[in-house]
Amino acid sequence: MRRPASAFTVLALATLVACEYGAGAAPTARPRMAIHSVLNAGSSSQVVLVERTLVNGRHCSSPLGEPGANGAIAPCAVDADDPIVAAGGEPISGAEVVVYGAEGDSAVAVEDLALRGDGKGAGVYRFANGALDPSHPFGAEASLDVVPGASYRLRVTTALGTATARTRVPFAPISSTAATVGFNVERGDVVTRGPAVAQAAAGYLAVLDAPFGRMRALFETPVTLAAFSASLFAGDLNSAPPAPRLITDLLPGVVSEARVSALDSNYVRALRAGSEEDPFSSENPGSSIDGGVGLFGSLVPLTVLRVAVVSFVDEPIEGRYAIIDGPANAPAELRIFSYRGALSGSYGPSGTAAALVGGRGVNPPVHLEFYSDRFALAVYGRFEGRYASGELIGTFAAEGSDQRLATVYRRVP
Repeated sequence: MRRPASAFTVLALATLVACEYGAGAAPTARPRMAIHSVLNAGSSSQVVLVERTLVNGRHCSSPLGEPGANGAIAPCAVDADDPIVAAGGEPISGAEVVVYGAEGDSAVAVEDLALRGDGKGAGVYRFANGALDPSHPFGAEASLDVVPGASYRLRVTTALGTATARTRVPFAPISSTAATVGFNVERGDVVTRGPAVAQAAAGYLAVLDAPFGRMRALFETPVTLAAFSASLFAGDLNSAPPAPRLITDLLPGVVSEARVSALDSNYVRALRAGSEEDPFSSENPGSSIDGGVGLFGSLVPLTVLRVAVVSFVDEPIEGRYAIIDGPANAPAELRIFSYRGALSGSYGPSGTAAALVGGRGVNPPVHLEFYSDRFALAVYGRFEGRYASGELIGTFAAEGSDQRLATVYRRVP
């Protein structure tokens, strides 16, 4: 029976660099198929991105690569619903994308463009991980069990030809969704997780939620996660620099997460190639695609540490607030902490992406900035005003608007 593949870690691999010729006519450059997919045994949905290579290259950098030394390359745009187009790529629609399991079963991935109906999702092909979601959300033929330790084969057929690739998923128990742990940055709390070991893993990828953005590092050996003092850490707790490690700050009032995954050799090779090589070059050791370029890799999520960060409440401005007057688009609820001279916290629904940060000054006495997605630096709006007798009195302006409207928040139990 044909069945689809699983959740995916999207990789837009570094920037294409156009060749320059000192004299004579440049040969005609022909586009090739570029494929990016990482099978994730811990995800219920798997994704394969299919696009054409660009003759002049993308003039933006992806999360995997870094801008060029001259600083002329801007970050790629991000749109989870239309990732190829948003990053300036040329998607290939109408491809036949098939992933085969070791037992001969397979999944025919379905293009998002056909599923959505809003013009987005070109070149984004999706199938379900039947091991985690047996409901066949994309149809019975678009489902395939993606499990630790198994091998998979990819075949993509387009007008540019046929491309193939193989991967073996590392073998280890899949991490369950970890409960959020309360963590006080002023009380001396310490929380640790791991390290976990995976068979046939070529490396371990650690990802930390930084106050703004995410930090990533590739490790050759199993990784311990820890929260201590006011920091989130990944590495070997018993080692000293220059041993590999990641460390970032924690913000009171904000939920932060650290994750470790075991990677196959294809994914590790792509990460190591990074921006040092052109990942769309046939000579690039980071490419794992025959008949094209890009990545077909796999991972198993091993360890998760999620902490709800707080500090002691000992200043009048700290606490929970509800709006009692203001525009409809102003946040309805706030939770504010004061730590090391700065204000931080959360607003609206809980989650790891949203956050508020701010401070106190003279004019205005209080300013707050609301981020709907702190990892993408997406600002939702700003409050300016003053604190008096349990109330924040001032104005709110949504991002992109010059209109500041009177707003009042009152502290609540």
